Amino acid sequence: MVITLTKEEARWAMEVGKRRHDECVRKGYRQTDGTFSGNGEVNHMRGAAAELAVAKFLGWQWGATVNTFNDVPDLGEAVEVRSHVRHQRYLRLKQVNDSEKNDKRNSIFVSVARLGDQRFRIQGWAYGREAMFDAYLVEKDPQSHKPEWHFPIEKLHSPESLIEVVPVTL
Repeated sequence: MVITLTKEEARWAMEVGKRRHDECVRKGYRQTDGTFSGNGEVNHMRGAAAELAVAKFLGWQWGATVNTFNDVPDLGEAVEVRSHVRHQRYLRLKQVNDSEKNDKRNSIFVSVARLGDQRFRIQGWAYGREAMFDAYLVEKDPQSHKPEWHFPIEKLHSPESLIEVVPVTL
């Protein structure tokens, strides 16, 4: 399932991504891998654009949130968007912190491949409880020391079935 953002939508997502990055820098936050790596701004911009692409696919308005820092799902009540450049063989998940408040096992994770500045392929989705399973645990991330799971792309549910399982959001 390929979604194309308009130029205006892509510009908007880039602006939101830059604002997210600026806030992370201002607050001294590290990236999810525990580093202050130089690609943080690009990662935030790509992530924001992928969120907008999934919202567009679902027919939802995108909240374009800034300063939520894992306290609020990316979309709706339970949808988390995970993006990557082109194609990746797995959906990569990390437990951001150890609090029960942020336990993502009941969240819906959507894998999105970036095909260009405006084009995104929604590869599929999985519940956190399907992906955060010992069989997919790839030790702890060497930088953050947090668990990381690699759920195979071929095991994802179809993008079209996402519309049937997501809670309705206006």
